[in-house]
Amino acid sequence: MTGRDRQTELRHLLAATAHAHHEATGGENPDWARWYAESMYDELMAILNAQITVQTVEGWLVWADEKYQALETDESWPRWYAMWFLEWDQKASAGRFPEGH
Repeated sequence: MTGRDRQTELRHLLAATAHAHHEATGGENPDWARWYAESMYDELMAILNAQITVQTVEGWLVWADEKYQALETDESWPRWYAMWFLEWDQKASAGRFPEGH
């Protein structure tokens, strides 16, 4: 799978997870990152190279959300998160980041 294919798959996975989350919780959920991480974990592992934990995915989601909110960009969050996840996955696969970051 090419990098662009992986990005597209991730973007779709994030958007589908957001839709499912809204359907399941009505949109308000202070534990949203855990819900997302658990819900998309298996599909995410099929896309990413690194073997990471649900807790790591949860941390990545929180970190990505904080950075995305600070950017105040017009770029869609699923697209931005997908690009960021692939970059982080590449670094984690190379052993350049500890799993918990």
